[in-house]
Amino acid sequence: MKIRILLTLVVLILAGCERNDMEVVTSAERFDPVEARVRSGKANNLHSLVVWQNNQKVFELHKQGSGRVGDRHTPNVPVAIDELHNLHSITKSFVATLIFIAIDEGKLDSLDTPVFSLFPEYQHSDRDEKMQIKVRDVMNMSTGYALDELATSYSNTMASVFTRHYMASDLLEQFLSTRLASEPGANFSYSGLSTVGLSKIIERVYDKPFANVMREKLFQPLGITNYQWGTQHGSGEPGADWA
Repeated sequence: MKIRILLTLVVLILAGCERNDMEVVTSAERFDPVEARVRSGKANNLHSLVVWQNNQKVFELHKQGSGRVGDRHTPNVPVAIDELHNLHSITKSFVATLIFIAIDEGKLDSLDTPVFSLFPEYQHSDRDEKMQIKVRDVMNMSTGYALDELATSYSNTMASVFTRHYMASDLLEQFLSTRLASEPGANFSYSGLSTVGLSKIIERVYDKPFANVMREKLFQPLGITNYQWGTQHGSGEPGADWA
């Protein structure tokens, strides 16, 4: 009797631990191999995948996995249609989109506008050299700054290039005062500070916080209302390069 009760409890506990950690919202037979790969854990911790074809959604899948919820790391990130989810560096594309909107609206002349022409207050000895940095170079992460986030581990907070601006109290000053290490436009260096620079360009030409411009020019027209901005630790400003 005791053994039977114990086995029953074990079965109940195991059943209670089971959870459907993958939700397929829309699919078709041709996506079966994709579903199988994601379900087997061979999709590199993919959380969501949506496929549109001919203006129709033909595939949508969500799967729980490890990641961050706000500033907290968890082995099971809540993933679903209505769940807020960290977008990380996808935010960089949003900020870049604002640059093109600013050009379309006549707020910015072109991608070839010298960045430092927008910041006449910067009058240090290297101003003439930095006048060669164009908006295009910042978009392409080829500012000439010696910043490559991929060269060091993000977990090594003391050496991480990302930590440099994440902890900075003045992001505009951080962007403007970073020293040149190579000719602008010559070398690619993956750097969130470049996207921070784009956000400062947006703030200068619109004369308002870039997050406000993002809401007015991008989120509201798309009907996006449920979102949150992660903030940089040092400045408390919204993270232009991650969210």
